[in-house]
Amino acid sequence: MKKYIVLWLMLSPLAFGQEKVVLQLKWFHQFQFAGYYAALEKGYYQDAGFDVEIKERDINTSVIENVLSGKADFAVGDSSIVAAKLKGQPLVVATTIFQSSPLIFMSLKSSGIASPYDFNGKKIMFQRNLDDASLNALLEMFNVSNYEFVAHTFNNNALLNGTADVMSAYRSNQPFIYDAKGIDYNIIDPSSYGIDFYGDLLFTTEQRVKRDLSSVKRFVSATHKGWLYALKHQQEIAQLIKDKYRAKNTLINILKEAKATEVLIKPNIVPIGSVFPARFSRAAQVYQNLNMAPEDGSLTGLLLRDYETKPYEINSRIFYIVLSCALLFVAYLLVQMRFNKRLKRIVNEQTKTLESNNKQLKQHVELLSEQKRRIEVAKQKEEAANNAKSLFLANMSHEIRTPMNGVLGTIQLLQDMPQSDEARDLLEKASYSSEMLLTIIDDILDFSKINAHKLTLEKKPFNLDILLEVLSMSLTPVAEEKHIKFSIIKGRNYQQGWLGDSVRVKQILLNLSSNAVKFTNVGEVNVLVDTDKQGALFIQVQDSGIGMKQEAIDRLYNRFEQADNTTTRKYGGTGLGMSICKSLIDMMNGSIEVESKPQKGTTFEVVLPITQADVTQQRLSTKKLSAPDLRGKTVLLAEDNRINQTIFSSMMKPTNVDLIITNNGQEAIDMLANKQVDLIFMDIQMPVMDGLQAQKIINKLYPSIPVIALTANVMEEDIKQYLAQGFVYHLGKPIDTQQLFHRCLQYLS
Repeated sequence: MKKYIVLWLMLSPLAFGQEKVVLQLKWFHQFQFAGYYAALEKGYYQDAGFDVEIKERDINTSVIENVLSGKADFAVGDSSIVAAKLKGQPLVVATTIFQSSPLIFMSLKSSGIASPYDFNGKKIMFQRNLDDASLNALLEMFNVSNYEFVAHTFNNNALLNGTADVMSAYRSNQPFIYDAKGIDYNIIDPSSYGIDFYGDLLFTTEQRVKRDLSSVKRFVSATHKGWLYALKHQQEIAQLIKDKYRAKNTLINILKEAKATEVLIKPNIVPIGSVFPARFSRAAQVYQNLNMAPEDGSLTGLLLRDYETKPYEINSRIFYIVLSCALLFVAYLLVQMRFNKRLKRIVNEQTKTLESNNKQLKQHVELLSEQKRRIEVAKQKEEAANNAKSLFLANMSHEIRTPMNGVLGTIQLLQDMPQSDEARDLLEKASYSSEMLLTIIDDILDFSKINAHKLTLEKKPFNLDILLEVLSMSLTPVAEEKHIKFSIIKGRNYQQGWLGDSVRVKQILLNLSSNAVKFTNVGEVNVLVDTDKQGALFIQVQDSGIGMKQEAIDRLYNRFEQADNTTTRKYGGTGLGMSICKSLIDMMNGSIEVESKPQKGTTFEVVLPITQADVTQQRLSTKKLSAPDLRGKTVLLAEDNRINQTIFSSMMKPTNVDLIITNNGQEAIDMLANKQVDLIFMDIQMPVMDGLQAQKIINKLYPSIPVIALTANVMEEDIKQYLAQGFVYHLGKPIDTQQLFHRCLQYLS
């Protein structure tokens, strides 16, 4: 009997000596913490040597307080750990779990609260501590101060019983509660406004890490195994949470939460536990910029890798001794080699000469081959870098244009409503500022295309009268506001019809003329357009503005530069406009000359050797199109962004159209099975099923229904791809109501 007991003890080393560990959750039991339950139930923690107790959130304390006070060994937190670290708290992020934060604001759709701009004067329920740091950062960013703070009651019905107009919530579960009740709601996500923090993090104290780093690593490894199991067996773990941990949610909602949690973790994109230090640095900068953390705070020691043993460093004295010996040995070898070569040359002089010549020839051939290979590799790297940069800028353009659709769309809707003169003036300024931001984005994309040699010029007939009318409509109001005269003069040999790229010609005209208006405070700006003696298009832009010194003229076409730093501070701008103009003029084989004197003014003269053409049929329509009556027609919108859904719905409301809104391509296809639709507006980047895949299926099943691409992707190659696939038109974001009404008339008449 004693032998069996001894054998059992030898085979069960983990049966005794298990380390007691308390894991503090940041909330109540739900699928948000499924990986920890799985690691406990499947024995991963036990195999790693831990006896783990998982505790629910105590709403009267914070998880950071519990860890620092010793009530918990590990805890689940979020990026608020960064702010705590900046304030000197001895905390360490053991691993990341959620690559995106689930923390959001929610409001009832019936309340009309759709963005942070609507928060002032409202009752907002959240936690004024580091747990809701990203929400605090959002309020600070939009200067939301005039609101009634409501301490979080953790009652999911707070929006329904009038406790709050807006409440903090978790995207991964609380919206499903309102979905089940059939109540429409709005989600205000900090990540949509550039506050992109990590979601759930597993953290502990510096003291524990320094005391036993290997123990922390074992706990992290077991946790990763638990999450991999939980995501792979969602039904099993959801049932476990419902039965053992008595989750208040229904099993159906827990499974919905499981899917949402998987999206936040992104296991198919990055391995669980992946850490990108730059994201923590950006989060720290956001906290510091918003005065939520001290500027002199440090993130040193925040990550587990900071405590790993550094590779052994060689003593400098030993290094120099070894280096000296090596140099002496090399010197001896060189002397010996020279002696041997000299002796061999004396014995075999003629043979050596021939071999030397052959060797030199071979070396030259190899050198040329190596140089050719290096040039090819450098060229490939440059192309790869340009492609990566172009892709990055295109993605940035999409991410900026998406929220800009909400901004410009809201402004357009407000401009169509009765407003006071002061309010209308403010809306015009807001519209102008938003359009200037889009111009900057387009300038950066043009710069990227030019730099990558991917910008091509069209060659189509165009009416110069139309371009000049657009120029006058754009700049005359700005000039009148500055009390200066803006004139467009057509020369004696003026021709209205030309063959070329009208968009780029207008870009050159608008850039030179808008600069002239911007830098002129007194006097006038004159734009002269004519045909020179060689039959080329001649443009002269003359102003009485601040002028430039010769050193400023010398660097006028340098990228990202202006005349001097004071010019940038006073007048703004990216410094790309003149560089892009010069590149476009060079691509047209044209020329540009400038004369300028400080405080006297500047004159630009541009010659574009393009061909004249007959364009007598082209006319510019300046009449504003009113909302068409689309009564009896049905339009379907597939769009995942709640704000964009609201903007589109408001724009279409005056048309009396029957509007159906779906959140992704799959919902749109499902809706078409039960509803007759006349026209579809399809976003491209959506969850579940994107717009490209959805359009292919719709085109096969319902080929008679026209589908318009409604997207923030505005790159030329993207537009060509959409039209080639079968979209009937591309309508870019931000949405222009006039373009929207024109397309409705075109495809619904």
